[in-house]
This record gives sequence, C-alpha cells and structure tokens, in this order.
Amino acid sequence: MFNEMEVVSVYTRKQAIEDGVLVDISEHAKRLFKAPLAITDTAFEMLVDKFSDFNGFDAENVIKRLMNCFFGLAQFSNSSQLVFDFEGYTLKSIASGGDSGELVLTLMLPEED
Repeated sequence: MFNEMEVVSVYTRKQAIEDGVLVDISEHAKRLFKAPLAITDTAFEMLVDKFSDFNGFDAENVIKRLMNCFFGLAQFSNSSQLVFDFEGYTLKSIASGGDSGELVLTLMLPEED
C-alpha cells in the first residue's frame, strides 16, 4: 500500500543529534544499555539546570544518576514506552527503530514525541 508513496521529507535521528535536538548519551549509558540512547535537549537542559547547583553536580553526574534510575526500571519493563519519575520530574522513554531500523532508546518529557 505505501510502496508507491513518495517520501517528501525525512528527519533522521542522526540529523536530530547533529542539530542538537537530541543529546546522544550513549557513551555514558553503554555499560548499562546495548542500544544507543539519546535524550531530548529540552529534558537534558531541564535536568542539568535543576541539578547543576546541587552539590556541585555537572551534566555527567546528572546523566549517571539518570542512567542508574532508568536502568533499574527498564530491565523490568516489557513495553516500548515507559513513564517514570526521576528526582521529582516525570520522564518518558521510547524504544523504537533508529535510522536503519535498529533498536534505539530516547528519553524525553511526557509531552514530547
């Protein structure tokens, strides 16, 4: 049915990372997650701003704490979407197909998609 449809525009995950719309945190997450992991710039900035003045935390510390929290919940989920609380903020994770159909994980605010 869709084979004959013309693709008008494609915005890839790679482009979103290059544009700064997504922040690739795969390097911080690789000890816990096999799939690439990114967070929306909105969620990333909100968390970093919230915790930057808290006990000298920097972005790396925030991401490490987030990864530990998310991993603890994700390993018991069998859904492609998970809504969870992190330090008083609600976040959503989505497991989906990446640019080549590979499994990727994206963290975001609940109202983002």
